[in-house]
Order: sequence, then C-alpha cells, then structure tokens
Amino acid sequence: MALPKTHKDTFLPMSDENSWNEYRKLVLHDLERLDQAVRESEEKLSAKMDQLQDCINKIDKKVVSIQAKAGLIGALAGILASLVSVFQFMK
Repeated sequence: MALPKTHKDTFLPMSDENSWNEYRKLVLHDLERLDQAVRESEEKLSAKMDQLQDCINKIDKKVVSIQAKAGLIGALAGILASLVSVFQFMK
C-alpha cells in the first residue's frame, strides 16, 4: 500500500483539510501560550528563590553573631567562676 505523497493524494475533502489546518493552528497557539506561561512561572520562581537566598544569608549572619556573643558570654562566665574560686581559696 503506497503512502500519499501530497495533500491531494489523501482524498480528504477541502473542508476536512481546512479543519485540520485550523486545529493545527489552535494547538500551536496553545503550545506557545503554555510555553510563555511556563517561562513567566520560571521567572517568578527564580525571583522568589533569590529572595529566599537573601533571607537565608541574613539568618546565617545573625546565627554567627549570636554564636560569637554566646562564646563571649561563656568565656566571661568561665573567668568569673575562676575568679570567685580563687578569691574563696585565698580566704
């Protein structure tokens, strides 16, 4: 069985061929619309990811600051405890 070589060989009436062309245009239009929607969603997601990364960086800086303060307070408490024990030993 030979395959049709041209649209004339398909034996489709003109109205069916026009219907297919219209459907093809509709599908292509929908694909383009969906592609654009995906691109816009990706851009929004990327912007939100950047905002989240900025928040994470700020939190990291605050954690480091709190850790430094906690270390300093711990060191001061250790020194204070040592001084108290030294003064008690001296009595």
